Amino acid sequence: MRRGRLSRGARIRLAFEQLGVTYIKLGQYLALRFDVVPRDVVDELNKLFDEVPPAPLEEVIEAIAVELGAPVEALFESFDRRTVAAASVAQVYEARTVAGERVAVKVRRPNVIPVFDADMRNLRRIARVADAVGLLGRLSAREAVDEFATWTRREFDFVREGRTADRLRENALPYEVVPRIHWDLTSAGVLTMEYVEGTSLNDVVKAFRAGGPELVEQRFPGLDLDGAIHRLAVASLRQIFVIGFFHGDPHPGNILVLEDGRIAFLDFGIFGEMSDYRRRQVLGYIESLSAGDIERAFERYSQLVELTETSDVARFRREGIDLFRRWYGAAQDPSLPVRERHLGRYSGEMLDIVRRSHLTMGMDTLIFWRALNTLDATALQVAAYFDLLTALREFFESTLGGFYERLADALSDDGECRAELAAFAVDVPNRLGRVLQAGATAEWEWTVVAEDTPSRRGRSDGEAMLLAGALVLATAVLVASSAALGATARAAFGAAGAAFFLLLVYTGAKLA
Repeated sequence: MRRGRLSRGARIRLAFEQLGVTYIKLGQYLALRFDVVPRDVVDELNKLFDEVPPAPLEEVIEAIAVELGAPVEALFESFDRRTVAAASVAQVYEARTVAGERVAVKVRRPNVIPVFDADMRNLRRIARVADAVGLLGRLSAREAVDEFATWTRREFDFVREGRTADRLRENALPYEVVPRIHWDLTSAGVLTMEYVEGTSLNDVVKAFRAGGPELVEQRFPGLDLDGAIHRLAVASLRQIFVIGFFHGDPHPGNILVLEDGRIAFLDFGIFGEMSDYRRRQVLGYIESLSAGDIERAFERYSQLVELTETSDVARFRREGIDLFRRWYGAAQDPSLPVRERHLGRYSGEMLDIVRRSHLTMGMDTLIFWRALNTLDATALQVAAYFDLLTALREFFESTLGGFYERLADALSDDGECRAELAAFAVDVPNRLGRVLQAGATAEWEWTVVAEDTPSRRGRSDGEAMLLAGALVLATAVLVASSAALGATARAAFGAAGAAFFLLLVYTGAKLA
């Protein structure tokens, strides 16, 4: 294809590829910033996550020796010289430890950090000039460059990546595999982990594209693809909405299906973290949208974006509400193909509206949307019937059901009241646990604030705790006495009130 016929996204991608590793990482970073970069460009920049030619083996062997302080022969019983995978920052090899364990060794490319540092100095100079002439309008090029540098440096640190894997594994489901890290063979530039054998979803996707389900069955006999997609969806949604710490790039190349049906996550350089508050905002948005409460869905989505000096709020509201109405109408029409009504399609369009309205999002929120959209796209590539909204609804019902579901059902028919009170009820145990923990661990030590005048340190904190407990208790009592609630709800809030009464007694005794 002649250069003149290439799309603008393809031209930008090729330019980044030719400029080297720093600019490949810059392109990858911009692929995440779909709140400010047009979608056609983002789609092309996502290709920069694909494999690249590996660095020379001799340089890699030397890098391992420098990082781990010993020659490869002394560190490993065997070391396969063929690369398992190669990306812009690192490449992976198979090896066996001296104890005979099969491992994957991820090695940072030699000289990548010095080259990155030199390129960043040039980028900062360019950013200063750009800001001086107002090239990006009211946006700061220097701030964007600094954020990119911070983002990329954390990917260079394999110790951080290993800790991310450990944290995900600690909270994993029985059928969710995260490789164990060999910390004695790990450093900032070398990551040694358990070797996981399985079928890459990337290979399944290629087979599906080439010959559909029949070719998949032929090449991967016995593969329970439906079950694998279901388990991947549940594991990813649980990481996001329950744990709040999640794999940020669950694309097919990072997912394996094991022989026993378990699914494995690989490559933990991109991860996200969402606070309880942010997760509640997202849950509220999805709940309102699936229930057809368009205005409330838009209000909750608006809490996920950040204003700039050039934001067009009126346009954001007008186009956003219109999109939500179109999506809800499509979602209610079972005659439409799943691809025409799935959540991933409309979330992408909504992000286009965010960009056109000159709004932005925090990086963790962007990674959340990337993870959700990547999950959706991954599943749709091998399961055309996959409906993310249905998966979300089933996940929420099975994970957040039980007591809270019965409580919500027992509340009044007023949708807004039900949502607010249910959110309060869900948050009560968290608050109670935090306050109890604070009370249990507090040490009421004597200190001398003036000569011969003893005082208890922490008295003001304890009084604040009592006041907070009394406030929540009063709220629970008022809610429980509401005539708008059913008997089950009143009993539930009465129980919450009793729990806080016990808390007050406990804390008072602690302070006495």
